[in-house]
Amino acid sequence: MKKRILYSMLSAVLATALVFTFLVQIVQMNFLSKQIGRELERSVRQLGVSMERDPDPEGYLLALTDAGYEERITLIASDGAVLLDSDSDPAQMENHLARPEIQSAAQNGIGSAMRFSPTLQRLTYYCALRLSDGSFLRLSESHGSETGMLFGLTWWLLAALLLVSFGAVLLATHLTKKIVQPINSMDLTAPESNQPYPELRPLIQRMAELNRQEFTANVAHELKTPLTSIVGYAEIMKQHVAPERDWPELVEYIYAEGSRMIRLVEDILLISRLDSGSARSHCEIIDLKQIAQEAAERFRPVARASQVELHFQVESARIFATRQIAEEILANLIDNAIKYNREGGSVVVEARETGTETTLTVRDSGIGIGREDQPRIFERFFRVDKSRSKATGGTGLGLSIVKHAVQLLGGSIDLKSEVGVGTEITVHFPWQATA
Repeated sequence: MKKRILYSMLSAVLATALVFTFLVQIVQMNFLSKQIGRELERSVRQLGVSMERDPDPEGYLLALTDAGYEERITLIASDGAVLLDSDSDPAQMENHLARPEIQSAAQNGIGSAMRFSPTLQRLTYYCALRLSDGSFLRLSESHGSETGMLFGLTWWLLAALLLVSFGAVLLATHLTKKIVQPINSMDLTAPESNQPYPELRPLIQRMAELNRQEFTANVAHELKTPLTSIVGYAEIMKQHVAPERDWPELVEYIYAEGSRMIRLVEDILLISRLDSGSARSHCEIIDLKQIAQEAAERFRPVARASQVELHFQVESARIFATRQIAEEILANLIDNAIKYNREGGSVVVEARETGTETTLTVRDSGIGIGREDQPRIFERFFRVDKSRSKATGGTGLGLSIVKHAVQLLGGSIDLKSEVGVGTEITVHFPWQATA
């Protein structure tokens, strides 16, 4: 899409520039032709008056020719025979009576014409004046060619065209980025919250409807699985299919599945609150260091059970948020880093203030995320490794909660990941949000 917009804009600008150049050349050619015609007409009239006043008209013209008169001079008899020509031998020249400028001069007293010679590649302007004795005085002026003449006169226009082309490339590139950037920045999981262009409203509404349908289907699926287990275990107990000595184990299964349902509902409600923006009004400046220390105490036993080393490198780092939002962001990032790690792996949590923002980074040495999955990991219910997430009781909403929370705070998220190497997620909290 970006290339298509760029090429379309560039083509439109260049086409406009070319058409403009062509029209300017036509106008300039027309102006130039008229200007040359007027100059020749003025010259031939002045020369005709001076010639007829001289007692030796032909001698007067020969003297001008020897003096290097600028235009070509031709004297033509009333019958069309060439009497004198400043460039050629009159005896070798054909009869000129049928020439357009002579015919026009014979009828109107003065006539002009323009002819192009393909052989000589020359464009010549002619202007003839009928003298009092019925003969004709003609002046002519030649140019290399129409194209050559225009090129010589409009080199600056061609240079301007090149400059316009260069500017068109820069302008088209800038405008393309400006047009596409809002589209690329759209939150496709909540399209109605960001509509960069009114023309996209029908598409966004359709996407929102599809998202709602998909979300409803996902919620139903996620709830159906634990509910089916709970009903199944309860049925076994009700029908006494299993002996009573196994009931404590079945109760544990029912409790685990019920707890999973509660976590799922709590996560859904939390995302709903984040989407509504209601939590924003309760934000204040808090320090991530204290929240990180509490998270360390909470997750060290979990990390130890998974044989993962947990390291905290958290300085005093202030952010503008609520305590619950900060805890949810940190807890979900750490939980995922441990959950998708490997035995003997590590998780590093860093937080620091810079001159313009506060950054929170959670880095692990786990299984990593493939390039094809990276654009989707912040979607609701998306799991890179479904079997591992199910086994650890994940709801598939952790990173979606992180994304919605960070957006609520006006921040952004960077993701770096490589399969088999690990994942690094950095959250940027802007300082302007604390003002």
